[in-house]
Amino acid sequence: MTFLAVLTALIAERYLLHLEELRAAPWFDRYFDWHQSLPIPAAWRSGLAGYLGLILLPVALTAAAEHLLAGRLSGLLEWIFSTLVLLYTLGPTDLDRQVKNLLAAWRTGDRVTAQGLAERLRFGADDGTGEDTALLCQVLIRANRRLFAPICWFVLLGPAGAVLYRFSRQIARLGREHARDSLLPPTARAIEALDWLPVRVTAAGYALAGCAEGAIAGWRGCLSHNGTPPPERLLGCVGLGSLGHGHPSGEGDAASELRRSIELVWRALGLWVILLGLVTLPRWFA
Repeated sequence: MTFLAVLTALIAERYLLHLEELRAAPWFDRYFDWHQSLPIPAAWRSGLAGYLGLILLPVALTAAAEHLLAGRLSGLLEWIFSTLVLLYTLGPTDLDRQVKNLLAAWRTGDRVTAQGLAERLRFGADDGTGEDTALLCQVLIRANRRLFAPICWFVLLGPAGAVLYRFSRQIARLGREHARDSLLPPTARAIEALDWLPVRVTAAGYALAGCAEGAIAGWRGCLSHNGTPPPERLLGCVGLGSLGHGHPSGEGDAASELRRSIELVWRALGLWVILLGLVTLPRWFA
């Protein structure tokens, strides 16, 4: 059931790109505003209590719906529900289309459009390694946020796990936008904990789908220079190592590296989907 839901959701995502805006979840923005305006003590709307109050309701409702549908029509309703929830929690913006649009803008020489698209991917994430390197890192990191991590928690905890990850990130975004500073530390700690396993799964996928020797060197280099780096920083180092990254010197080189980075993402994802199938499908015939 889990493998079929993952496979169906990934295939559906490719064919439903025109419905991408439906995954933006504006209802959660309204839910956030409602929660923050409740006539309750401020301490319950901020800090850890505020984060838990926001995230537990959608997670609990998802888990309850899955429980009610379990076993109905030989599991068909549960499979449909699980697939739709996973599809909803992927993204919400399609990374592959973002990269292809940027490559097209570079190819046609539309520098204004290319700069805007690159900035949307980077979000000011240049850390001194150069804009092109920061762009590659963000592609590899955002693949974890939009694909690998929701799928990982879906496999481990079902639809509620995917909802937990997706909307924890949404709480962080809304907390920044609405200047709810007290919400940010507990939400950041929750996201870091939720990222711990998916980041390592994604990094292993990059290593297996790319240059394993370079990935190991990137891992060691990141640890030696940063002590214990944040999970996503580690993922960027491993991903660049898997690409055999050599600091592109111009737009042509940058385009080639960017194309290779999204190809690495899809190879790693395909590898893990195949491994998931090999692990789960034999149970059907036991």
